[in-house]
Amino acid sequence: MLQRLIRSLTLLAVMAVASVSLALVQEVSIQKPLNSPVLTVNYKDLNAAVVELRVNGRSLSTQRVDASAAKGNLQFTLATDALDDGDNKVEVLLYDANGKLLHTETSTLKAQLDTDSPVYIEGFKGGESVKGIVEIKLGLSENLGKNLYVSFFVNGSYKLLKNYEPYTFSWDTTGYPNGWHEVQAWVVDESNNTFKTRRVKLLVNNPGGRTNRVTPPVAAPAQNSTTATAQPARPPVVAPVVVAATTATTVIATVGKPQPVKRTAVLPSVTTDQRLMTPTGRRIVGATAPAPVAANVVQPKTPAPVTPAKAPRTLPPVTPAKNAVDTSAPIRLGLGTRVPNIGSYTIILNGSTVQFDVAPRVEEGIALTPFRHLFEHAGGEVKWDHDSKTVNAQGQGKEIVIQIGLTQAKVNSNWIRLERAAFIESSRTIVPLSFITEALDVKVDFDPKSKHVLITKRNK
Repeated sequence: MLQRLIRSLTLLAVMAVASVSLALVQEVSIQKPLNSPVLTVNYKDLNAAVVELRVNGRSLSTQRVDASAAKGNLQFTLATDALDDGDNKVEVLLYDANGKLLHTETSTLKAQLDTDSPVYIEGFKGGESVKGIVEIKLGLSENLGKNLYVSFFVNGSYKLLKNYEPYTFSWDTTGYPNGWHEVQAWVVDESNNTFKTRRVKLLVNNPGGRTNRVTPPVAAPAQNSTTATAQPARPPVVAPVVVAATTATTVIATVGKPQPVKRTAVLPSVTTDQRLMTPTGRRIVGATAPAPVAANVVQPKTPAPVTPAKAPRTLPPVTPAKNAVDTSAPIRLGLGTRVPNIGSYTIILNGSTVQFDVAPRVEEGIALTPFRHLFEHAGGEVKWDHDSKTVNAQGQGKEIVIQIGLTQAKVNSNWIRLERAAFIESSRTIVPLSFITEALDVKVDFDPKSKHVLITKRNK
């Protein structure tokens, strides 16, 4: 009886431990109802403070949650322009209050995009290789009227707005690294209906572009067994231009014969503007390349070497450009200032970190930021006019007007030039960070090492 009681107590203890273990299992699920743009995330046994959604490696949205609850149910709305046709990789990342990654859940979402759109990129179906300047042209499968506004995008970044025919954009691919890039066009008709083309992937492959290209080594010339030693290589000649064929005589010593044998070879002459690199590093203008000569050869008399009439001019030291990027110290940001291409960064306004659902980032040396969250974090109010694609903001004693596609914004009664036209990404208005110095009348310090931007009030 006692043994049976002990076995029962042991079984109950094991069941209790098992129930505790099951309760500590972390669970995260991703659900998407059919024909709905809403994606639902459920989790439990995780003290998450921030939940981030990524689609195809791009951060689309973040939401703050109650870390003390240890479970949650939240929803994300997916924009169709964030999805590719076919399979899409969906990731949900959960972080604690200190920013430590707690869990990552991955799923695949299959999307069949609308193929009945009346607009498309003409001449490209995707996957083609391009180089140099490429003409991106809008195609129309039906008449949308005459007063069209067509915006062109590369990798989701606004590039050009046209409201007259032909609706084309000359894309200079030499300013982009070799690899895959996406182009897209948005069309707004006179009834304010918006149509989007499919995003077309093109492979940029410019000769000498920003990729590591390895030049194969040049094979050494085969040695002649009848010569005493191998002939030295001829020094390189810069851009020789053949004018006419002339003859030159070289003397080659042959094994076993006391007298050298003269042989005549036909060599091309070159223009006198060649430059040869001498061992001293000086470049001599007008010299021709010497013919290769074997060892122990009776050489004809050669003229005395040419001495330059003037010593090489010593160049003054190079003065750094005004906007040169210094990655060793914080950079005071202003109009025209360029920063290192570090990708995304964090903005701290008056000691408080600003939360974004579209991450601020650097593109081609220009720091970009979503406008609404930053301005509202400073205590301002932002309104959006969909018909005119205009942002109206008030706060900090400023009245600001930003219109999508324009390279100027209005602050009170003054027009301020933007380094890059305002554009829309994931339903957010993106502006150059340098514009914030005028919009909030603040100092902006960019720290490339920590990837932090400090925004503070000006000392008046």
